[in-house]
Amino acid sequence: MPGLPNDVQEEVKECFDLFDRTGAGKIPVDMLGKIIRSVGQTPSNAEVQDYVKEIDSDGTGTFDYASLVALLERHWKAPPDPNQIVEAFKIFDPDGKGQISASEMSTVMTSLGEKLTSEEVKAMLAEADPSNTGSIDYKAFVEHMAKQTINLNAK
Repeated sequence: MPGLPNDVQEEVKECFDLFDRTGAGKIPVDMLGKIIRSVGQTPSNAEVQDYVKEIDSDGTGTFDYASLVALLERHWKAPPDPNQIVEAFKIFDPDGKGQISASEMSTVMTSLGEKLTSEEVKAMLAEADPSNTGSIDYKAFVEHMAKQTINLNAK
């Protein structure tokens, strides 16, 4: 990737400035996961730990804006096509009602692909089923998540 588009860099800068409460131009590394997620990325906790090691190779415990942009340029993942995600959810919806149970979603998220931690699954279920009904309208959930993600292909 030649670099992050200007609109993405602007959003990253805005997020960086929000997390840089002292105005020192440095953010503690323990905030890295939050700031990366704030700009629409969805790294696992293990990936965040790898990123912390990468961005804090000198052991200062902080990082600056330029280091953050460089890290994001190396690891940016374009969001998947929402239609493909909806199609994947349909596998777990044999009756075609457009819904899956929260417990089934939890099982899938902790056992298939890149396994999520129970904390990550809890956060996802809170987004997917805010009323705690036990049933998830997966198309609405995918649309909601897609709106929160920066799409690098927008430019």
